[in-house]
Amino acid sequence: LHRWKEALLTVAVAVGVFALSALAIQFTSTPQVTVLWPANGLVLGLCLVSNDRTARNALLAAFVGNLMASGWLQSDFRLGAGLAMANLMEMSFAWWALRTIVGKHPNLGHPDVLWRFSVYAVLLAPVVSGAFAGLLITSFAPITSDNYWQIFLSWWASDALGMALFAPLAVTFRPAE
Repeated sequence: LHRWKEALLTVAVAVGVFALSALAIQFTSTPQVTVLWPANGLVLGLCLVSNDRTARNALLAAFVGNLMASGWLQSDFRLGAGLAMANLMEMSFAWWALRTIVGKHPNLGHPDVLWRFSVYAVLLAPVVSGAFAGLLITSFAPITSDNYWQIFLSWWASDALGMALFAPLAVTFRPAE
């Protein structure tokens, strides 16, 4: 029963990330970067309240969901796959940096957690993914976007906002222990 539950959760994450990513790309997109990216924050929140195996499955499922959305909406598969990888890097970095401290203090409002969450999930993880995504977009889609810093800042802002708003929301709705 546990394996079926975990498999269903993994599929639900992939489908959910696909749906959120497709909606964000379709309805809030500037030329290459969305205004708000909630999927990464929701997946990070799920990972922070899950065991390591479930978290790794959720990250893989999120990558698949992003890859499917990018494949559906991007004309260049290399660019779509690279952007899905950028999102995976962001979620993985933030989860890796926060998983032990959130295990000790599950409340994101705890001072020890809040500053780490702000630095790692809201600031640094989107910087890492934004730098990679900016490089990809300027390399593979130079016709629509040729200003690296504009793309980087747009990516960082949308992902940082998604992390700041949606990761705490997902952590708040974790099952009672």
